[in-house]
Amino acid sequence: WYPKEIAVQYGDVFTMSEEALTKVLTGYDAMVYSVGPDDRVTPPAPAYEFFQERLVGHCSKVFRAARKAGVKRAVVYNSYFAAFDRLYPEKRLAELHPYIRCRVEQAARLIEESEGQMDVMVLELPYIFGSMPQRTPIWKEVFLERFFRMPVVFFPKGGTTMIHVKSVGEAGV
Repeated sequence: WYPKEIAVQYGDVFTMSEEALTKVLTGYDAMVYSVGPDDRVTPPAPAYEFFQERLVGHCSKVFRAARKAGVKRAVVYNSYFAAFDRLYPEKRLAELHPYIRCRVEQAARLIEESEGQMDVMVLELPYIFGSMPQRTPIWKEVFLERFFRMPVVFFPKGGTTMIHVKSVGEAGV
């Protein structure tokens, strides 16, 4: 469903070697990375190892490969929970939540991996809403279907923020 002007290559960054990734990324000036589990995933305990491998380990491998391939600018879509960790240090979010801890580690590691040869931008994004052709929106099951199954919907005190996928794409560019 992609426009014909977009060349699509498929690969699994979790299984590809750094050398294979370097070959794929050679010839590109910029990269946007948006791969990995988010806070909707609840892995078996211990969760830290699960998130660390996917959000820090594999992501670092891709960024090292990008740097070696000559990519000059790279963006990673991170989480606004990392920003909350900085804003509210007394809550010890990264210390107490493995997903948040790994998002904080991810940002630090990627900046380190750039070795001053690649500009790294970390976008700490809130919940993202939008849709794609031929795909069911991820929020359909998480958000809408829960409302239809429950006789009463509770809205606790507080709130959150969200962004549309188009704005996320524009920010990445």
